[in-house]
Amino acid sequence: MSNLLLLVPAVVLLFTSLFFGLSYVRERRKMKMRFNKFRR
Repeated sequence: MSNLLLLVPAVVLLFTSLFFGLSYVRERRKMKMRFNKFRR
């Protein structure tokens, strides 16, 4: 049971970090597109 208790917060942290990373990458891409539209 202790293993599961350790696993749950790790999974939650992983998912939150992944979500924030995706949103951050999306924002960066938006900024890049704004700066140089001719590229893509």
